[in-house]
Amino acid sequence: LYTRESTREQAMDGYNLEMQKKKGYEYIQFKELQGEVKLYEEFGVSAKTTKRKKLNELKQDIKNGLIDIVIIYKLDRLVRRLKGLSEMVELFNQYDVQLISLSEEINTKTATGRMLMNMIVMLAEWEQDTISERTIDGLVEGARQGNYMKSRVSFGWEKCFVGDKRLLKWNEDEVRLIHDMVKYLKEDYNLYQISLIINEDEYMKSS
Repeated sequence: LYTRESTREQAMDGYNLEMQKKKGYEYIQFKELQGEVKLYEEFGVSAKTTKRKKLNELKQDIKNGLIDIVIIYKLDRLVRRLKGLSEMVELFNQYDVQLISLSEEINTKTATGRMLMNMIVMLAEWEQDTISERTIDGLVEGARQGNYMKSRVSFGWEKCFVGDKRLLKWNEDEVRLIHDMVKYLKEDYNLYQISLIINEDEYMKSS
């Protein structure tokens, strides 16, 4: 039984580990599946890559001949990209392992199940790529209109608005501190000494 959640998905989708485990064990009991059940719990990691600690452990157990069936709550708990799907399907086929996804009712022992699995992952990958493209297009268009699009601002600058445009301007206090740091360097102060002096500045204390 393989379960996975990331903190973002836990908050947004409710795919928490406890719910996935509950559904998995209920299925095992309902189907009266025999044999030992091993639980692989993955927390705080993305399914964009198959290089995950517990997934690697699962793959090694498959290669060691310890696994007959892999049960997941939903296909995107296991993989989100076609490349990752191909890798896992090849592994399952090589070692005659059955994959069961509860939400999509996928069973890879059937041709229909294998086809459905490919279609679901293709749609998920398309949706993910489309969202990424829209985000990039939005950033590019915002920059083209003269807006400062990054969320973080380098020391010495601050955000400001001129009309409806988000721009940068000098932060006078930080610029003053930058000049002070340059002055101290020229006077052969080391970095540690400079940091102590700068951190005692009233502006830094109030930030």
